[in-house]
This record gives sequence, structure tokens and C-alpha cells, in this order.
Amino acid sequence: MERTILAALATYRLTKLVIDDELLSELRQAAFDALYQLPDSKLKFKLLYLLDCPWCVSMWAALSLFVLHKTSPKVYDLFATTLGMSAVTGLVYERLG
Repeated sequence: MERTILAALATYRLTKLVIDDELLSELRQAAFDALYQLPDSKLKFKLLYLLDCPWCVSMWAALSLFVLHKTSPKVYDLFATTLGMSAVTGLVYERLG
């Protein structure tokens, strides 16, 4: 149960990092700019949607964390704990800060 909560918090924080966080804003904007340069197609619009959809990004974030857990448990523990603590801090700060 504890691992599942940690994984959920880490997935939440990684998703927020990719979609909303200022830290990755330049990288995120570069990805959008590159996609906007492509000719209009269903694939282009699906990729643009994918980059901005928290449900979609969270699936890839969870999968990435799962693969990291299976391939490098010690790195996963460090990464997931850091992301999980950041998620809790951010949520508490938003509610109580």
C-alpha cells in the first residue's frame, strides 16, 4: 500500500512537471513549436493533445516510473521519493500556504 501511494504521488508530480511546471517550460514550448511546424494531420493534432492532456501524460509517467522501478530499483526509490515529497509539499502549500 505504501509503495502504491508513493508511486501515485510520484506520477502526479511527474505529470505536473511535464505539463505545468516552469522548470520545463522551454522544453515544453520547443516540443509544441516543433509540432506546430508539421503539416496539419490527425497525427499532429493527436500529438499536440497528448502533450497537454494530464490523463495521457500521467499514463506515460506511470509507465516510465514502473520501468525505472523494474530496471533500477535504487534510482527509482530516490526519484519516486523526491517526486512524492515534492507532490505532498506542493499540495499542502496550495491548501494551507
